[in-house]
Amino acid sequence: MHHIISDRASVGIIERDLSRLYEARRRGEEPSLAQVPQFTDYSAWQRQQLSGNSLDRELEEATAALSGAPPLLTLPWDHPRQAVQTMHGATCAFTVPPDMAEAVARLGRTCSATPFMTWLALFGLLLSRLSGSRTWSWMPGFQPPP
Repeated sequence: MHHIISDRASVGIIERDLSRLYEARRRGEEPSLAQVPQFTDYSAWQRQQLSGNSLDRELEEATAALSGAPPLLTLPWDHPRQAVQTMHGATCAFTVPPDMAEAVARLGRTCSATPFMTWLALFGLLLSRLSGSRTWSWMPGFQPPP
């Protein structure tokens, strides 16, 4: 399972629960699992924590952290932007040639970076080149090469 879907702790819980369900069924018993806290419980707790001054302080910190961020990344388009954003996107499938994939893997190993980190940096570089932007606010601490 890819790490974007679940973390190590979640996988452990899934494995434990599946094992319990399997064992119960194997013995001919009705399986049962412990009740898990509902997300609404967490939401209620968070709403209590973030009220009044604490909420105002959190909002001020978030606003300060985002100040100066570019409102829109301007990329070259094959047609003008719509006046009203619809969020109807599209996909563009492509295959990275094996020799290029190996070169990227070597680059990552040279920089002690994971494949994800390497591809993310390359994607950021592509966006920078296409947009002409030198702002990398979405990748803190990283500065593109001149």
